[in-house]
Amino acid sequence: MTSTTNSSTHTHTITNRTPIRAALAGVLLATALASAGVTAEAAAPAEAADSVQTFRNAATSACLDDSETNGVRTYTCIQGNPHQKWNVHPWADGTRELRNSKTRLCLTDYPRGKAAPHPCDKAKDQSWIVHRYPDGAVEFKNQATGLCLDDSPTHHLRTFPCGTHNPRSPFQTWH
Repeated sequence: MTSTTNSSTHTHTITNRTPIRAALAGVLLATALASAGVTAEAAAPAEAADSVQTFRNAATSACLDDSETNGVRTYTCIQGNPHQKWNVHPWADGTRELRNSKTRLCLTDYPRGKAAPHPCDKAKDQSWIVHRYPDGAVEFKNQATGLCLDDSPTHHLRTFPCGTHNPRSPFQTWH
């Protein structure tokens, strides 16, 4: 749309300004976000925030622990022990990465039921499906192997077929 107006004091042309206004609005929005210290990525919806948690096994009352000398194991729970604190990162598919707060290694399920620490690489063997019970307890099922994190006085920490002891195994239940 174009129209021309002539008057004794000035002459101007009006053109279709919608694309110009949209471009100007985009520039103004980008400038406002930049001056506020916000980038387009920061303005996008974020994944759920990470949390730091300690996990105590229901059967053994021992805590999930990763140390530089002993690797992943369960050990007597000690309040404030950084080897027993786990950074829980939620992935977009609903699974979780368990990264030890002290060693910065991820809980990984290796073949034949061996849970061990490994540098975090976003692989499915480091991705855990979390089943939450009504009382707040959880069960960890590995996304790659389908095995559950299990602790018992006889076999210690391992991964094992889920629910083999009963529908809610205390060996596979963590608080």
